[in-house]
Amino acid sequence: VTIPNGASAAAASLTLNSGNATVLDEGALTLTGTLNVDAGTFQLSGSGTLSDLSGLAMAGGGLELASENLTVGSFQQSGGTLSGTGTVTVTATASFTSSWDAETGSGETVLQGVSTIDGYVALDGGRELQNQGTLTWISGPIYLGYNPYGTSVGGGTLDNAAGGTFLINTGSSTLTLEA
Repeated sequence: VTIPNGASAAAASLTLNSGNATVLDEGALTLTGTLNVDAGTFQLSGSGTLSDLSGLAMAGGGLELASENLTVGSFQQSGGTLSGTGTVTVTATASFTSSWDAETGSGETVLQGVSTIDGYVALDGGRELQNQGTLTWISGPIYLGYNPYGTSVGGGTLDNAAGGTFLINTGSSTLTLEA
């Protein structure tokens, strides 16, 4: 599915659950609910816009943000890859709950509310996970400079910004820095 230049679409929610790519390149998509990426790839590039999104849920597949920025109320990553140079800002709750939650590319994910890590998180290609709220690390390793789904480029940052709280409630997890 491609939303072309000048076209627009609106929906309450959108779920991708096949191997096909959905490309938003110069068109406009308004979602008042949640974008669910269960399989396949959703690409936001060019001058495409995705607005009014209340939530983003990734269970597999990929979300590619060229240089576009998204602001969502909630974010749940239980698989898949978030990639690109764009920024995802989460204003309320976020959770990372999978055997592999990968984020790649030089963009960043900004957590402003209450967030948890209860699974494997991998940041690669300069990706930054920035906590401005309260982030609780419950279980699972955090890998900086590693991509479990492809070639590792190196570089990843976990940043607890001024005013943020980073709670470590695990005795068995590790933070791994890859070369």
